[in-house]
Amino acid sequence: MLDLNPHSIITASQALLHPFFKDIKTDKLKPMASIPLYPENNIEETMVKSTIDSLMSYMNSCKPDPEYLKKQPSINENMRSILVDWLIDVSVHFELTTHTLHLAISYIDRTLSSFKIEKNTLQLLGVTCLKIADLLNEKSKEYYKQENAYEYAYITAEEYSPEEVVNMEKKIVNILNFNLMTPTFYHFVNLANIICNLPSLPFILSQVLFT
Repeated sequence: MLDLNPHSIITASQALLHPFFKDIKTDKLKPMASIPLYPENNIEETMVKSTIDSLMSYMNSCKPDPEYLKKQPSINENMRSILVDWLIDVSVHFELTTHTLHLAISYIDRTLSSFKIEKNTLQLLGVTCLKIADLLNEKSKEYYKQENAYEYAYITAEEYSPEEVVNMEKKIVNILNFNLMTPTFYHFVNLANIICNLPSLPFILSQVLFT
């Protein structure tokens, strides 16, 4: 389920056979196939389905290339995984929401789909994408009264300067054409939870798997 290529990802049915889920009473879960997506008397589920349709249409216009790592001469899947693991720690340090983290990872994948990067600047790209998502999605934080490039440069053990973070930020938002508030897997997982009423463990796990 962690494979970046959507054609290689196992199905939900295959995942439920994994030993990780042995303690979950799967017989109490409603199978997706049995859930009416257009119920006549359930306004909430009808609205959810309508929202999913709209998000899918929007997502198709800005989704990353699933094969982009094959076109990157200096980085690979393992490097991306290490970067995401580190960004999860950074998001915890800054007390960011799961939505913000998913936005940042979306920015990374979309940027790398059209921009070749060297290994020594991959961390700069990642931390800057988190900075952009942070600014966009965490507007109530006290430290937004000052420029937060200093905090994001510092979190890299000062491997990069605040000026480098800001310069990378300008490059990224231009590559993304300032199209920043886009759907992520986080949106779909939450909508699926509304329909299926998932137990807490698989719901939390799903948010982690799709990063």
